[in-house]
Amino acid sequence: NRLAEAIAKLSHERIIDENPKSLNQYEMDPPHLRVDFGTDAGESQTILAGAIDPTQEYRYFRVGDGPIGLTEIKHFHELNRPLTELRDTLLVPPSESGIDRIEYARVYKGGITPKGPQRLPEVGEESVRVIVERDESGRWTMLEPVQAPAKQSRVQELVKEVQFVRGRSYVDEPAALSDYGLDPPDHRLTLRSGGAVVTLELGWAASGDTGAGIYAKIAGNPSVF
Repeated sequence: NRLAEAIAKLSHERIIDENPKSLNQYEMDPPHLRVDFGTDAGESQTILAGAIDPTQEYRYFRVGDGPIGLTEIKHFHELNRPLTELRDTLLVPPSESGIDRIEYARVYKGGITPKGPQRLPEVGEESVRVIVERDESGRWTMLEPVQAPAKQSRVQELVKEVQFVRGRSYVDEPAALSDYGLDPPDHRLTLRSGGAVVTLELGWAASGDTGAGIYAKIAGNPSVF
């Protein structure tokens, strides 16, 4: 919203060149920043931001095929937002009711021989699911693998941990999900909040420059974080 409002309020401090023959002198070919935007009416337009002017107080700007003008540097900074500021890193959609259903399952990744005559699961197959759900009174009940009252304090502790968890250190085009323990994942965690459902696939534990954490991805989304 803040970025959209900045675009809507953008104006020239003064016009420098009504009919520019070349954009090179303003460092707009290529520009320092390009912003493409559209309106509800179906119109689309492009903003080009060029060099800082000699006073060091303004930048050259152009909207579409219009004139070259000057606008204050602060407007450039308002538009020049990195992806990390525009991405919603909150993994569970916020809602007034909060999380009211949790599903959890481990995923078989091979390498373990079961004891006894039971069937060896397929790689990628989930173990027994654990499902807990909150009723209208606020009480948590276990639905799977058995129907029973849930341990309220333990489930509430889990809810507090995951309700406001955020992703960080995104890898938007991972070369191989196996590099993060996500092909297949180690665990699946599905959360419902306000009717919205998000499924997290969890991989290996991570450490190092990015800090401690767990590699994860949202089911259906290629990005790893």
